[in-house]
Amino acid sequence: MYYIVFSIPHPLAVGSFITIFAPFVLAGCGSNDVKKTKDFITVGMYPQAMELLKKRIGENPKDAEAQFLLGSCYIHTDNLSGAGY
Repeated sequence: MYYIVFSIPHPLAVGSFITIFAPFVLAGCGSNDVKKTKDFITVGMYPQAMELLKKRIGENPKDAEAQFLLGSCYIHTDNLSGAGY
C-alpha cells in the first residue's frame, strides 16, 4: 500500500528561501549572454562561448560560473594551459 503525503511549507520558510536565493537568480536576469553562452557550449561552439565568457569575466572577475564555464571550454578545445593545468 502506498501513501501520498503532502507537505505545505511554512510561509516564513518560503520567504527565507526567496530572500536567500533571489539575488543569485536575479543576477543572471536580463542577460541574454548567459543563455547564448550555454547554447554555444551545448552545440560545441566553444570559441564563441569563450569570447562571451571573457567579456563577462572582464565585467565581473569574481563570477564563479563564468570562470568554470570558460575553463570547461578551454578543456574541450584541448587548451589545457588556458584551463589552468
